[in-house]
Amino acid sequence: MALLIDSVRRNFGLKATAVVVSIVLWFTFNFFSTTHDAYSKTLEIPLVVHGTASGLVASTQIQHVTEEQAGPRPDVDSVTPADLASFVDCAGKLPGVYALAVNVIGRDADKIKTIMPDQAVVIVDRYAYRTVPVIARDAQGGTLTNAAVAPATIQVTGGQSAVSRVVAAAVSVPEPGSLPAGFAAEMKPDPVDANMAHVAGVNVLGVVRVTGPGQQESGTK
Repeated sequence: MALLIDSVRRNFGLKATAVVVSIVLWFTFNFFSTTHDAYSKTLEIPLVVHGTASGLVASTQIQHVTEEQAGPRPDVDSVTPADLASFVDCAGKLPGVYALAVNVIGRDADKIKTIMPDQAVVIVDRYAYRTVPVIARDAQGGTLTNAAVAPATIQVTGGQSAVSRVVAAAVSVPEPGSLPAGFAAEMKPDPVDANMAHVAGVNVLGVVRVTGPGQQESGTK
């Protein structure tokens, strides 16, 4: 017992200091390990579709996803949407409707905590195109009586099911009923169905020139 007491008393100050230092280091380590990675930031990034087979097109209603990153503040703060990319992979998918996982890649992707949404509904369809007439409408949806459009027809492309619903490509001019003399503008038509409603997922290839009375067509005398 005496030997034990002597052992404890020997260099007691150094031993006490070592214990205090150990406790301080333990608390410091645990503090930083639990709080250093507590900072988080949310980013919004565009969603794209990859891997669509030749002759097919894929579309989704989700244009952007949000992802939350967590980690050391200097690292997380320096990440921008341009450093990341989100996509769904349609490799091997035939025409149909799929719920596909959203993937995010890029700088510090390993720090991502959550992705919202983490799935996207994707429609895979056969590629199609057709030529439809161009119509000019006023701001109230009525037909412009004195508008000339060139060309009179235009091509639309996209998934077969969507393209089949397109009956025309409409240009809307903010004029009531008729165009003023000398009006001229190049406009991007909107693909519309039989109810004159926009058809999503369809591209119109090109623009048209809309002219009013008294405006000379390009190339004519």
